[in-house]
Amino acid sequence: MVEITQIGIVVNEVKEPMDPFKFENVISKIVVDKKYEDGLFNLDKNEYIQVIYYFHKSPTPKKLIGTSYFGSKEGVFATRSPIRPGAVGLSTAKLIKIQKNEVIVKGLDAIDGTPVLDIKPYTPTLDEKEISRIKKEIDYNNLKRDLWPLIRNWDLEPILHEAAKLHGHYCSGLAMGVMMGSYAMKKLGSFGFSDGMENIIAIVEMNHCAVDGIQYTTGCTFGNNALIFRDLGKTALSLLKRTDTSCKGIRISLKPIPWESLSENQPELNELFDKVVKYRNGTPKDLKRLKELMRLNSLAFIKRKFEDTFNVENITIPNQPWASIKESVKCEKCGELIMKSRTVNINGKVLCLKCSNTSFYEVSGNGIQKIDWNSL
Repeated sequence: MVEITQIGIVVNEVKEPMDPFKFENVISKIVVDKKYEDGLFNLDKNEYIQVIYYFHKSPTPKKLIGTSYFGSKEGVFATRSPIRPGAVGLSTAKLIKIQKNEVIVKGLDAIDGTPVLDIKPYTPTLDEKEISRIKKEIDYNNLKRDLWPLIRNWDLEPILHEAAKLHGHYCSGLAMGVMMGSYAMKKLGSFGFSDGMENIIAIVEMNHCAVDGIQYTTGCTFGNNALIFRDLGKTALSLLKRTDTSCKGIRISLKPIPWESLSENQPELNELFDKVVKYRNGTPKDLKRLKELMRLNSLAFIKRKFEDTFNVENITIPNQPWASIKESVKCEKCGELIMKSRTVNINGKVLCLKCSNTSFYEVSGNGIQKIDWNSL
């Protein structure tokens, strides 16, 4: 049997295990046993240190394969789970200062009372040898890895900022979509399936700003065929996982709240919205002011209580068809490639809808409409 010596103990305000990403700003004190104090000499030359400790409150794992933090199935040694056969943890923390036998650090993901087994300097030449390459590979294989901790911890502000880059501006509609998509992902634990391969699908019943917030948070987009648009005019989202026999998930819908409350009862915002957006007669100065008010409004909106703003219900629907792969052919008039399913055969010639003057359907801000070429 191997004997391991405890050299100190962690002291902080965290009394019970919690999400590891919440430790980022936690200040901890490592109280080193007095007889090991001399071992701290010159440790303060380092900006970061590595702390090896014992998971004294973690149970013995009942199985070696489980669900990881990011929702995928992994063996325990392929994760950073605190529930481990050896119960040993390793954390890199920012060294703030050393006071005699007390080491003050930031970001140590260990709770109050954790036994410390060892302290080492974080050495970039050794510890970062291939970190850049590895990080790139992790990011390439899990494109939304940084999003999941934010969703799990309901940290919506940074999500809103990133969604706004996609959407082009801030608004209460985008904030709604961020809230709906984040809640649905968290509830279903769907992050491991959010790879744009239609393993989860989002059904939206509206075509307004909220959809971009939903696309960003869920990874279900119009382009990867995991987003289904039903032109029902309701602010509602259904997020569903495919099973062998059906699609199961939740439907979220906006509660009937007054329009004024969407703008947090800001008369100036409502007036400028009507002037700039509804009637299209605002000045550049009006537009700039409106965008600033919408930004402030959306930041306030995401702080609302979810249960006061949305209804949630569990749903099961029949399995939805997978997106089909369509053969491409060349129009015999204009020469452009088109899906074979969107061709018309006239007098033995394969023509596109435009060259055959055949009407088509268009999705726009007005919903789904049938369009005749003569009207264009």
